[in-house]
Amino acid sequence: VSMGGLKKHDKKQKKDQNLVKIIRPFDGVAVIELNDAERANAMDEDIAEEFANAVCLLEKEKDLRGVIVQGNGNHFCTGIHPYSFVKEIQKTTVLDAAARIFRLYSSFTSISRLSVPVLAVLHGKVVGGGFALSLNADWRVCTADSVFNYGNIPRGVCPGLHLSRNLSQIVGSATAMASYLEDSTFTAQQMLEASIVQKIATTNESARELALERMRKIVSCPPTGVKETMKTLRQNFYDEDLL
Repeated sequence: VSMGGLKKHDKKQKKDQNLVKIIRPFDGVAVIELNDAERANAMDEDIAEEFANAVCLLEKEKDLRGVIVQGNGNHFCTGIHPYSFVKEIQKTTVLDAAARIFRLYSSFTSISRLSVPVLAVLHGKVVGGGFALSLNADWRVCTADSVFNYGNIPRGVCPGLHLSRNLSQIVGSATAMASYLEDSTFTAQQMLEASIVQKIATTNESARELALERMRKIVSCPPTGVKETMKTLRQNFYDEDLL
């Protein structure tokens, strides 16, 4: 229900479409945009590979000062795609499935490796893996009509993409456990009160502008100080063992 009527991927159509785009709003800042709006930016191996490639490209840029992650279409990200990923790995061995899941998790959590601030613009449904992906950012803004859901217990899967650690660090282990067991759905206001998001905007366009405004202020600050402070403050670092 939370994912809506997701369709199976048309492989030919996907080859002609960039599932992840890098946008350059101004010098020093890059936007990584999930670009599979027809399928609510749901996660599978194709979009994961492009996401990882985008992060690898940005890691090599010496003048990079900040990154914004956002989604195209009506939703930021609705988590793992039930057809093009879940159904596919069910046809493989357990070890192969585990390896493919690890690669997907590693691809999306790779934003934690970046040495610059990462901001997330959230809208629509932010579910499961989409929720987990957003928690790997350092600062989050969402639209007033955003809907958030842990999403793991009814699907019979374990939380991934550092979700178990990141959520516990923000709200505490008791609240994180309760949200899992109760399969809670949260509003934007509840996310703000829990300090999971830092700003609420009326529309997706205004949310994106808030993120760009924050980035302009970050870019105006001395870069070395920002990067060194990120190292000491950041809790959501990339952790291969946890993945």
